[in-house]
Amino acid sequence: METLPSSAADRRSTGVRSVLLVDNASVLPGLTRLISGEAPRLRLAGATECTVQALGIAAAQCPDVIVADVFRPGRDGLAALAQLLQAGRPVVVLTCSDDATTRALALGAGAHSLVSKLSPACELLAAIDAAGC
Repeated sequence: METLPSSAADRRSTGVRSVLLVDNASVLPGLTRLISGEAPRLRLAGATECTVQALGIAAAQCPDVIVADVFRPGRDGLAALAQLLQAGRPVVVLTCSDDATTRALALGAGAHSLVSKLSPACELLAAIDAAGC
């Protein structure tokens, strides 16, 4: 059995990137398959709907990148983004709201990048790679 590097520095030196996913329950299985399909280059650090749980996972797993849909209905996206940024990891915002205002808000609040859920999977993977450097 292959042992994966545990610390962020070890993962960077071997090229393995760990990813924490934060999105709706209906979206998480597909995102999980996408990340798992990129093994061993990418490793899933966790997946959750809840920002508070994501912070706990981030503290325990030290992911290289957080991919989150913070602009979900009924949520204060900027507050959620600010919370996730407190984990000290780059955040790639994955959203259906890919308009100029949402993009400006996310990037202005500190997101590494924003990817539309309508974009090809390769765009999300490229954003993860760019954020995890």
